[in-house]
Amino acid sequence: MLNNPQAFSKFVAAQGEMRSALSRLLVVAENYPQLKANENFRDLQAQLEGTENRITVARNRYIKAVQEYNITVRSFRAI
Repeated sequence: MLNNPQAFSKFVAAQGEMRSALSRLLVVAENYPQLKANENFRDLQAQLEGTENRITVARNRYIKAVQEYNITVRSFRAI
């Protein structure tokens, strides 16, 4: 290639295009919103987990209240 000036100039041009494409790819990769989306998704998962926990606590309180009510009703009938 060094002996053929046209081939060498094509090689240099191809290297320049490759360098330009790689730099554009790196810029896109750095600015890609996927990183923020992953962070937002993790936040959403944490919020959903908290919501599920609150629902579980409320459900258990409801079950306990219904059980106490049923005991009270049954004991009232027995009297």
